[in-house]
Amino acid sequence: MQTQRIYGKAGAPEGMPPPPPPATTQVEPEPETRYGRVIMAAVLASGLVAIVSVFLLQSPLMSPPVRTAFGGGVEVPIVIGKSFEESRALLDRKGLVPLVEAKRVVSDLADGTIVAQVPMAGWYVKRGAQVKVTVVHNPPEAHPTP
Repeated sequence: MQTQRIYGKAGAPEGMPPPPPPATTQVEPEPETRYGRVIMAAVLASGLVAIVSVFLLQSPLMSPPVRTAFGGGVEVPIVIGKSFEESRALLDRKGLVPLVEAKRVVSDLADGTIVAQVPMAGWYVKRGAQVKVTVVHNPPEAHPTP
C-alpha cells in the first residue's frame, strides 16, 4: 500500500518536488468575450425599449394630435366635467361630432357628466371629426315596495 504524503506549511522536504497547484474550476473569459456579451445585452435592451415604445405610441391617448393639411382644423374643446347636452352643443358649434364610447358608474357625479374624452382638449382635428366621450350613467336605486 502506497501512502500519500501531506505537506505542511513548510512545503515539501528537500529532494521532493513541490505539490502541484490546485486546479481552478473557473476560467476567466477573454476580454473580447466579456465585451461581446455586454454589447449583446445592450442591443437586446434597446430593442426591447423600441418594441415597448411602439406599443405605447399606438395607444389612442398617446397618439399625436391630428393636423389637417396646411395647418387648418378645429381645436378640440374641454368637455370633461360638463353635461352631455352642454358638450354636444359646444362640439356642434365647433363642427365636431360627439360619440358616447362608454358609460361609467360614478356615484359622486350626476348622470350625463362626461368623465373622459378622446382626442384630448387642445388637439386639432378636421371639421366633422368624432370626439369620443365616456359618460356617467348611474343605475336607478331600487326601492323596495311596501
